[in-house]
Amino acid sequence: MKSVWLVIGVLTAALVVAQDKPADKLKHQKAKPIKSTTAPVTHAEAKTVLDLAWKSLTTGIKVTGPSPVILKSDKNPITKNETLVAFKQIVTRVESTFKRSASPVNFNPQRLRKDLDQAALGKLIKDGFVMPTGPIVTGKDGKVSTFDFGDAVGVLLVRIADLAHLPSRKFSPALMGPSNSGKH
Repeated sequence: MKSVWLVIGVLTAALVVAQDKPADKLKHQKAKPIKSTTAPVTHAEAKTVLDLAWKSLTTGIKVTGPSPVILKSDKNPITKNETLVAFKQIVTRVESTFKRSASPVNFNPQRLRKDLDQAALGKLIKDGFVMPTGPIVTGKDGKVSTFDFGDAVGVLLVRIADLAHLPSRKFSPALMGPSNSGKH
């Protein structure tokens, strides 16, 4: 019993000493300022971001191989349709890692862009990889802003992570069997 109190005392003393350093003695890195821009995303920037997203998917959901995104690395702005095609390339490659199927998203197809190939890209919207009323699928095809591109990539990655993960049956009411559905 004395040894337990001795260990607790030593740990407490270590915490007190560690917290006693003045703030100016701690090593902090300066945060790099993020520059806001209204310029559209270029092909090169989009390729860089999507390659980094692919790298995170190879680590997170253990998908293998090089990035499936085929984009030129030039300074021309990426269009909404090109963004959707790149997203489709990623989703097609990671579908084999999905642990469950996507619940269809309800949306009004009349709100989508008229130049959008719904036969080829509608599944991205229906399965929730792209927001059904987001700027990538509404309005007119054209340049994509940094905000809209970042938002769309975030939605894509969250949905992939969601479908590639199977939650525990013990704590997920939707996955509980009939005998566990009433227990908490």
